[in-house]
Amino acid sequence: MSDPFEAMLAKAADMAKVFRALRPVCAEGSRLCFVIGDSAPYGVHAPAEQWLGRLAESAGFHSVSFDKLRDQPAPIVYRP
Repeated sequence: MSDPFEAMLAKAADMAKVFRALRPVCAEGSRLCFVIGDSAPYGVHAPAEQWLGRLAESAGFHSVSFDKLRDQPAPIVYRP
């Protein structure tokens, strides 16, 4: 899978499976927490927090929220 967008779609499909598997074993009122990193293949931001929130809601979770902990540091580029 060399295409970064294919990789993102594959990760989203995997996370959908995770949410569907977790929903039946999470008690009503329990909390589920994920730490996710910013995704920007080829400099294009992918709103992972929104996508994962929608996947969680489609699996039956509710009150989905996102708390930003910090800004992603700028990448260091080394040139010969």
